[in-house]
Amino acid sequence: MTPLPAQSLNTPPALQHRGCDGCVGRTHCPFSVLPANLLAASPVVERSFQKGDVLQVQGEVEPVFRVVKVGSFLLKRRGPDRCVRPVALLGSGYMLGLFALAGGSNNVTCVATSGGRWCELGVDTLTHAYLGHAEFRARVAEVYGRTFARVADWSHVTRIRGIVGQVAGALLLLMQTQRSEVVQLPGQADLAELLGTRRETVARVLGQLEAQGALVRRDRRHCEVREQALLELVGSGQP
Repeated sequence: MTPLPAQSLNTPPALQHRGCDGCVGRTHCPFSVLPANLLAASPVVERSFQKGDVLQVQGEVEPVFRVVKVGSFLLKRRGPDRCVRPVALLGSGYMLGLFALAGGSNNVTCVATSGGRWCELGVDTLTHAYLGHAEFRARVAEVYGRTFARVADWSHVTRIRGIVGQVAGALLLLMQTQRSEVVQLPGQADLAELLGTRRETVARVLGQLEAQGALVRRDRRHCEVREQALLELVGSGQP
């Protein structure tokens, strides 16, 4: 159980934003469909974050709307017992300040599990675009849908029978979220917290999956996952 952070991340300095045209995430990013005259008047700001940074805090209202360009982060929520627990792991193409456009507060705390970058625009600027630009509204709605579906997917993984199946299911979700068979692994402690187990158990199961050929290590933080082998393990019920 993790205590709720007292305050959000101090705003990091802006980086040079090179435009949306060359960005690998432009097919999913709401900012890439905004009209040029709006972006000329209020340019997109790009900022970096580090592993462990608190990106947003449950209950706060964000002044900016952000899309994660690179990196991953845990969603944590304070439940009815007032304890904060992780509920999902998201990454590139997902949004921070999800309800900022409607003037709502954050419903989760987000903590970075890797270094990365986000792009941001002020909520006041985007309110006009959101109301008047159909393609932007459609992009935002699509990201909303993907976010809720991914949170539900992580809830599903925690209900798979056996820790081997749960870790296999988590690796499949990482593959889908990162859109690659070579995935960046979260820290073992983060994955253990998500699955409600111990770090040592996660380390043991990852070693077991590697021995069975369900994953191939590239380095300490990256591995290539074998989808069919993981799917078989999800249904195996192995303890």
